[in-house]
Amino acid sequence: PDRDNWLVSKEWYDKAVDAVDNKGKSLGNVNPVVFYSKPAMSLMNYAETIAEEGAHRDKMRTAWKRAGEEWDRYGQHPILHSTGMVLILGEVDRLQKEVDSWSAKLEDLLPGTRAAMAAHRREALSEAEIEAMETPLAKRTQEQLELSYNAERSLAVSDAELAQRIIELAPEKEEDALLLAHELDKARRRWRYTSNYRETANYAYWENRAEYEKTDAALTAREKTYQGIQAYEESDLREAKQLFEEALAKWREVLDQFPAVMEDIKTGDDLIEVIKKYRRVLDQDGKTLDENFPLWDVLEENDRSGDFQDELNQHRARQKTDTAPQP
Repeated sequence: PDRDNWLVSKEWYDKAVDAVDNKGKSLGNVNPVVFYSKPAMSLMNYAETIAEEGAHRDKMRTAWKRAGEEWDRYGQHPILHSTGMVLILGEVDRLQKEVDSWSAKLEDLLPGTRAAMAAHRREALSEAEIEAMETPLAKRTQEQLELSYNAERSLAVSDAELAQRIIELAPEKEEDALLLAHELDKARRRWRYTSNYRETANYAYWENRAEYEKTDAALTAREKTYQGIQAYEESDLREAKQLFEEALAKWREVLDQFPAVMEDIKTGDDLIEVIKKYRRVLDQDGKTLDENFPLWDVLEENDRSGDFQDELNQHRARQKTDTAPQP
């Protein structure tokens, strides 16, 4: 049997979870979000490790499938919040729908009230604040960013404020307004606590990771990357170049199929490392990244250390030339 260290740790974490859930053991000061994620994270780490070691694609697919299933179980495990509220991390979408439902019911008591309140507040904004809000985000100065942030906050009408305004305008609806505002507040708090715990666990990242890593495109990308590294270390530059280019093309497929991957800093950093290896191969042949390179957007989003600044500048210049109007 496979006794990889990560798989052994998974067994021990399962025993720890069982001891807490079923045998009265205390978590002490351990964060429950982290504690209950350990069995699934062991499988995630195992899947990552065997991919880096060049495992067969079937073994990788099985590992990621198992990791994803364990992550789903983690997402359904009750976790006690510090307030005493019991949370289920996998229920965030249902909770959002619940919030939307209560919000709609409150607004339906006196339709248009929230919008009217926001419009009235907008009239009190200064010209500079309105200009800041209307300026595209990427073009705002630091002062405009601060002005727009504060202005947008001032325009937001809280549920309590909405309920109070409804009561002022329609006193006969006071009981309904207060009840709905109360239920909406409870729903929002549950959604907020759940979302915060998901952030702690990096829940969406690992959920998405387990999904895309078992696709044919990602499995091929992993295989070709490993083989490309092997070829490079054996000084077979021609073979290494071909393999890296096949890997990068497959990563393009993954990114197109799973756009959320572009928001994952960890995956972005991993791809940067692959691209660095590919560039070393090109350097040996006196070449550089050209317009056929499929992951310019990855470099734009993730080259935080500026390792590819020259290539990006050249790419932007070529893009500007290509889009310039012809005389």
